[in-house]
Amino acid sequence: MSPWGLPPGSTPGRVLARSAAGGGPHRAGRCRREPYVPHGAGLDIHKRLIVATVLAPDQQETRSFGTTTAEVLAWADWLTTCGVTHVAME
Repeated sequence: MSPWGLPPGSTPGRVLARSAAGGGPHRAGRCRREPYVPHGAGLDIHKRLIVATVLAPDQQETRSFGTTTAEVLAWADWLTTCGVTHVAME
């Protein structure tokens, strides 16, 4: 078993590539629009900018933050206030 709990020789990247190529839930006409995680956030992190999108059943909001300590703390406070439980980074 791999460190990710996958079959021997598998990696998360290979599993994702197979599901995308094999027509998993994102195949044309079958794209899931509801979030997999009820209170999740997506992050795009750059050298001087963090863009965060919160996707919850009652909320979808995008905000940008800088990368200084004060701005990162403000970003963390915002995610906590929104009730985010899971984060995915690009």
